Amino acid sequence: MKNVNNRELGRQGERIAREYLSTKCGYEIIASNYYASHKEIDIIALDGEYIVFIEVKCRTKNQKKISNRPGKAVGYRKRTNIVMAANKFIAENCGADFVSGRASRVDVVEIIVPPMDERYNDGTGKLRLSACMINHIRNAFYSDASLY
Repeated sequence: MKNVNNRELGRQGERIAREYLSTKCGYEIIASNYYASHKEIDIIALDGEYIVFIEVKCRTKNQKKISNRPGKAVGYRKRTNIVMAANKFIAENCGADFVSGRASRVDVVEIIVPPMDERYNDGTGKLRLSACMINHIRNAFYSDASLY
C-alpha cells in the first residue's frame, strides 16, 4: 500500500475517526456515509443528549497545504449540504428513540496522517489511530438553516 489515493486515505480517515469517537470520546456510532440526494454525512453518532453529524477531513502531513487546517475545507457549500442532509436524516427518523428529544449539532474531525514511511509498521496496511494527529471540533459551525 505504498501509494494511497485520496479516496482510500479518506476511507481510512473515516475509520480512524469512528474508532476515535467511539473509544476515546464515548460516542455511539449509528450511521456512516449517510446520503441524502448527492449530499453526504460521514458519520452520525450519539453523544449524550446530542445527535451529532460529523464531517471528517483527512490530510497527509507532507501535503503542501498542511499549514491550512483540514477543517477549513468545510466551506459554505459543504456546511449547507451537511445541514440539508442532517435535516433529512432527522425527518426520516423522527419517530426513532435515538432522535426523539435530542438536540443536534455538527462536529468536524480533522485527521493529520504522518508521512508514508511513518504510517504503517504492523504489516496490515491499515492506518493506526496512534499514528495520527486528531483535532475534534465540537459545534464546528452554526448555520442559517437550522437543524430540527
